[in-house]
Formats: sequence, structure tokens, C-alpha cells
Amino acid sequence: MSDSIKPNFLIIGAMKASTTLLYNMLGRHPQIWFPAEKEPHYFTSPDYGKPNAYQAYLDLFAQCPPGKNLLVKPRPAIRRRRIGAPRHSGSARRSDIPR
Repeated sequence: MSDSIKPNFLIIGAMKASTTLLYNMLGRHPQIWFPAEKEPHYFTSPDYGKPNAYQAYLDLFAQCPPGKNLLVKPRPAIRRRRIGAPRHSGSARRSDIPR
């Protein structure tokens, strides 16, 4: 495991914060390579931190050519709204404002 290729650049950001745009633009550079799986689930996996899960994560990068910088965009940890959280209606109504 010690000689496995590891990412040397992560794109981390909130949803709708242009991280995909940055990922796509950096991915055009000839010295940057990224795996086929755009958002690996390692950091949000229930198996996070376990040796087998870590090795599976590293296996995603085994095809990285020598001399290339490895770019990864991890999957955001928060993907859905919380259960019971109010939906954004787009505009506040007077009746929605607490008194």
C-alpha cells in the first residue's frame, strides 16, 4: 500500500460553488489526470477509515500515468436536505415570518 499512487490535489467545496467548473477546467491541463469516477465515495462511505476501503479508494488511481498530477473531487458529505427541514419556497410570505 505504501507505493500506491495517492491524490495530490483535491477540489473541495459546497454544492453550487463551481467546483465542477474548476474540475473540468483543470482537467484540460496536460499535466493533470483524474479517475473515471468523478466523485469517489470514500470520504462519505460507512467503511471510511477501514483498510480495505482505503485500498479500494487507492485502486481508483492505479491507472494514473507517471509524472501527472492526480486530481480528485470527493463527493460532498451533505447531499440531501435534512428530514423535516423546511423547503425553500423562493419567497417569504408575511405569514411565514415569526412574530
